[in-house]
Amino acid sequence: MVHSHPTYADTPNGFIRVTPESHYERPSPGLAGSTNSGDWLLPDFLIDNGANATDFRQYISYDGNVYEYDY
Repeated sequence: MVHSHPTYADTPNGFIRVTPESHYERPSPGLAGSTNSGDWLLPDFLIDNGANATDFRQYISYDGNVYEYDY
Protein backbone atom coordinates (compact mmCIF):
# COMPACT_ATOMS: atom_id res chain seq x y z
CA MET A 1 0.00 0.00 0.00
CA VAL A 2 1.40 3.40 -0.97
CA HIS A 3 0.26 6.86 0.07
CA SER A 4 1.77 10.27 0.72
CA HIS A 5 2.01 12.64 3.64
CA PRO A 6 2.08 16.39 3.15
CA THR A 7 5.24 18.43 3.11
CA TYR A 8 3.11 21.44 4.05
CA ALA A 9 0.42 21.57 6.71
CA ASP A 10 -2.66 23.77 6.78
CA THR A 11 -2.66 25.68 10.06
CA PRO A 12 -4.74 28.59 11.39
CA ASN A 13 -1.83 30.81 10.29
CA GLY A 14 -1.73 29.43 6.73
CA PHE A 15 0.33 26.73 5.09
CA ILE A 16 3.65 26.01 6.76
CA ARG A 17 6.43 23.58 5.87
CA VAL A 18 6.41 20.74 8.35
CA THR A 19 9.65 20.09 10.16
CA PRO A 20 11.56 16.79 10.39
CA GLU A 21 10.53 16.69 14.04
CA SER A 22 6.89 16.27 12.96
CA HIS A 23 7.75 12.71 11.81
CA TYR A 24 5.40 12.88 8.80
CA GLU A 25 7.52 10.13 7.24
CA ARG A 26 6.03 7.65 9.73
CA PRO A 27 2.60 6.02 9.75
CA SER A 28 0.14 8.17 11.65
CA PRO A 29 -1.47 6.67 14.76
CA GLY A 30 -4.49 8.93 14.20
CA LEU A 31 -5.66 11.93 16.12
CA ALA A 32 -5.25 11.86 19.88
CA GLY A 33 -8.30 10.31 21.54
CA SER A 34 -9.71 8.99 18.26
CA THR A 35 -10.52 5.42 17.38
CA ASN A 36 -10.56 3.74 13.98
CA SER A 37 -8.23 6.29 12.41
CA GLY A 38 -4.66 6.68 11.30
CA ASP A 39 -2.50 4.97 8.73
CA TRP A 40 -3.01 1.45 10.07
CA LEU A 41 -6.81 1.48 9.65
CA LEU A 42 -6.81 0.32 6.02
CA PRO A 43 -3.95 -2.19 6.44
CA ASP A 44 -5.80 -3.71 9.43
CA PHE A 45 -8.93 -4.00 7.29
CA LEU A 46 -7.01 -5.64 4.44
CA ILE A 47 -5.29 -8.14 6.75
CA ASP A 48 -8.60 -8.92 8.48
CA ASN A 49 -10.06 -9.68 5.06
CA GLY A 50 -7.39 -12.02 3.73
CA ALA A 51 -4.26 -10.06 2.84
CA ASN A 52 -1.04 -11.79 3.87
CA ALA A 53 0.31 -10.00 6.97
CA THR A 54 3.76 -11.52 6.52
CA ASP A 55 4.24 -9.94 3.10
CA PHE A 56 2.24 -6.74 3.62
CA ARG A 57 4.16 -3.45 3.34
CA GLN A 58 3.05 0.12 3.74
CA TYR A 59 4.98 2.84 1.89
CA ILE A 60 4.78 6.52 2.71
CA SER A 61 6.02 9.17 0.34
CA TYR A 62 7.16 12.29 2.18
CA ASP A 63 9.37 15.20 1.16
CA GLY A 64 10.80 13.43 -1.90
CA ASN A 65 11.56 10.13 -0.14
CA VAL A 66 9.66 6.86 0.20
CA TYR A 67 9.67 4.99 3.52
CA GLU A 68 8.78 1.31 3.96
CA TYR A 69 6.97 -0.20 6.95
CA ASP A 70 6.27 -3.87 7.59
CA TYR A 71 2.83 -4.79 8.91
